[in-house]
Amino acid sequence: GFSNNLGWCGSIDKRFTFKGKAVHVASPFNGNNALYAATSAITAVNNLRETFSVKNLMRFSSVILEGGAAVNQIPDKIVVQAMVRALTFESLVKLNDKVNRAFAAAAASMGCRLEIEDTFGCHPRIDNAELTDAFYDTAKEIFPEDLLSRDTPAGAGITDFGAVSAIMPCAHPFIGGAEGANHTSEFKITDPYMLCVNSAKVQAGTIYLLLKDDAARAKEIIKNNVPPFKSAKEYFAATEKYSFNGEAVIYNEDETVTLKYKN
Repeated sequence: GFSNNLGWCGSIDKRFTFKGKAVHVASPFNGNNALYAATSAITAVNNLRETFSVKNLMRFSSVILEGGAAVNQIPDKIVVQAMVRALTFESLVKLNDKVNRAFAAAAASMGCRLEIEDTFGCHPRIDNAELTDAFYDTAKEIFPEDLLSRDTPAGAGITDFGAVSAIMPCAHPFIGGAEGANHTSEFKITDPYMLCVNSAKVQAGTIYLLLKDDAARAKEIIKNNVPPFKSAKEYFAATEKYSFNGEAVIYNEDETVTLKYKN
């Protein structure tokens, strides 16, 4: 059937490279264990989860891509791929700072170096209510009432469509026709007609509603929309501030340590 929800999260893609000192496991006190630094960092973030806003759907996920060279060697390089997600731009930036601080502190605690590569991913998806109304008005002509669902709670998914919604009115309705968990081998198409034909009908019908009467409805939606950013240039200028690439732990000559994890 037809449904829409109240938005999806934004994201920042992350890559952490821990660099320690490799030695034989018989004398670990002569090395710096990059694996322990990485696992300490992940544990630190897990301990921070109780501070994550439930309302803003704050999420952190990670996977170790490189995890040492041999079982009898203290690991000197560990690479962690990670991502943070949140429902608002402000909460996303706040969460990113928390995660970077935890990782930098964990690296410093083990005497390791840490390189952080942050790339701003997706802006939170913002659905324009008036444009959603137009989709819904069309869907009512195609689907029976029991297959219509309106304004379900926001989800923790992400989409590059969020960037578009940050500068112009957008809507992201959903059409059924598949089942199984997304991004897994269990996902499959169960109703091709629903997924393809009915989806096309809703899109075409909505375009008609927007453009008829000299595009009166479309013009009204554009007039009333107040996006977070006035242009693509303004959007990229704002989000690029949160793409960070550099050494996060600086060991000073006076034996103090400086953490740097954001621009």
